[in-house]
Amino acid sequence: MHDPHDFQRVPLIDTRRELSSSSSSSASSAASSLSVPHPLEARGKDPPVLSFRREQSKQQQYNPPRHTSGHELGVARPVPALVPARPRESYQTFVCAEENSELVRQQQLWDTRPNRPHPWKTCIRLSVVFFVLLSLVGLFVGVLAMMNKLDASTVNPELQRIMKYIMSSSVDNSTLWADVRELVNTIGARPTSTSQCASSLRWAAERFNAANVSVSNESFVLPLWVEDEVSLTFSVDGLPPFAFTAPASCKTYSASTNNRPFTGPVVDVGFPTTSHLDELGSRGSLRGAWMLVPAPQVHSLPDLEAWSANSTVTEEAALKYGALGVLYQSVYLPNVLSRSLPAALYDNIQVLIVVDRAASDRVRDLLARGSVVTASILVRTTRSNSTSANLIAEIPGSSPTAPTVLVGTHIDTTEFGSGTYGSGCNVANLIDIARTFKALGLQPHYNIRFVLFTGMEQFMLGSWRYTQQHKSELERFRLALFLSPGCSFIDGFDTGGRQDYIFQLTDATRQIATMAYSIDIPRMSNFSHTTEPNLVTTTDNLDFILQGVPTVFAMHAVENYVSIARTSSDVWNSDVSFHALIHNSAVLSSIVWLFSSDQYSDSWPRRSSSDVSALLESTGLQRQMKSLTPPLWTGWVDGSRGYL
Repeated sequence: MHDPHDFQRVPLIDTRRELSSSSSSSASSAASSLSVPHPLEARGKDPPVLSFRREQSKQQQYNPPRHTSGHELGVARPVPALVPARPRESYQTFVCAEENSELVRQQQLWDTRPNRPHPWKTCIRLSVVFFVLLSLVGLFVGVLAMMNKLDASTVNPELQRIMKYIMSSSVDNSTLWADVRELVNTIGARPTSTSQCASSLRWAAERFNAANVSVSNESFVLPLWVEDEVSLTFSVDGLPPFAFTAPASCKTYSASTNNRPFTGPVVDVGFPTTSHLDELGSRGSLRGAWMLVPAPQVHSLPDLEAWSANSTVTEEAALKYGALGVLYQSVYLPNVLSRSLPAALYDNIQVLIVVDRAASDRVRDLLARGSVVTASILVRTTRSNSTSANLIAEIPGSSPTAPTVLVGTHIDTTEFGSGTYGSGCNVANLIDIARTFKALGLQPHYNIRFVLFTGMEQFMLGSWRYTQQHKSELERFRLALFLSPGCSFIDGFDTGGRQDYIFQLTDATRQIATMAYSIDIPRMSNFSHTTEPNLVTTTDNLDFILQGVPTVFAMHAVENYVSIARTSSDVWNSDVSFHALIHNSAVLSSIVWLFSSDQYSDSWPRRSSSDVSALLESTGLQRQMKSLTPPLWTGWVDGSRGYL
């Protein structure tokens, strides 16, 4: 049966183009087969010639669009030779003929059929891409595993024992966790030369003895300063007059008021500069007055440096122009008492007070509105020469004449808070290093000496006395490792400006990270090291740097100590993390073991005095000493502090 949809669509052939002989004969035979004259002949134009060639290739056949009727016979507009038509957007004109007699109508269509592959071809292509990607991932994982295996082969074999021993403990059975809680909650604050400080030294000696580590005390004399009483009352000349008290504390080594209150007007000096203070002093505004110094709240080390730098300028002006003393606005939260260092040592003769932040803002507002504010301050302190001690514990190396690796931190605190962040966690970590080595039977190649310093809150007098007492051994110190204040995760180390052992320190942390990865210990893979000193001028490693001894300073991931340094906020709370504590113990124990074993045969000599001077100038140490600890910079310049 004849199918009405079975029509062949062939392109129009332009009779005006010069064709080959074969094409001309084929076109003439097709034209002669038409019995009815073409409508265009009447107009004097050449009609198109239809060629019905049944045997055409699939490339020459035109597949009708899905929306066209099957009985339509499409004839394409002539296309220039050698110019292929675009498959998707070819503009075509179709002429429909009925009964081979006349041209019925013309229609313009856009061939918008999508050229999509068959679904099963798409599935095959996606499968191939998937398997190729899977193979590449497997190859990458295999190479990474091979690299880790090679790295593990270069890891010190004792690191796995150290890490597994420390990290296997839990809150319920951890001696480290129990030590921190007993030190900061039972003993509490530990000011130097007090009974609490002596109790903490005895407690630490008992912990070392329980680990079979020999202990000794090294006494030294230091000038003792104790704050006995501080009372501060502000009187306002208003309508009516009124008065209010404010929480306050003394700066270290502040002078007393000789058992009677000092009363005088309060002058807001703003954020002090030398020129502004000289102007106030030349007008006589500072004589017999209390200088009130505002300060922004401290969040970082630069904030602390700026505040300390202002203190130096202010105290010099107060002494020069005869002020009663200086009232510093606290840089911490309201109702948080703190103890800060002055611009002078124990020979200071000025009354230096730190006033509660909210009370200082209130006084500044009253002064700005024209009120006259008077301060009456009573200060009682005790000054005397006292005896304190540094606690020494030692694990001898396999060679008695071998150099020494020193591990140190301070155990003393101010009378505010309990010293949890300041030294409590570090003391427990230091004791745990010795306990771990003894429990695992590790025999170091070099001597390991653990030192708990006192006198740190008095410009690091304990570490200074230690360098004086052991000046003959300073050449034999292989490395001095110090634990920075804080309780967060240790994530890097500071070399105090030296470059000569940064490679060994980087290799040591690489071994720690590799071993931690192999036994699935988190947060031990991203250690960063720096040669730019940070906070080292306010803790015990400073005197060792000034002596040219190679030092390493452990740094915490979150610097939470600056905002609570020497304040009543430094107490035990929920922010103290057990996981951070055992993490730090594992890292520190591993570092101490790698540098005390025969892992590194390198030696790092003690720097000369000229080298230390160049180091202070090329790093931020000189700036920090001048702003944070001016007496130490003065001591370095005049030779009383530093290189022996």
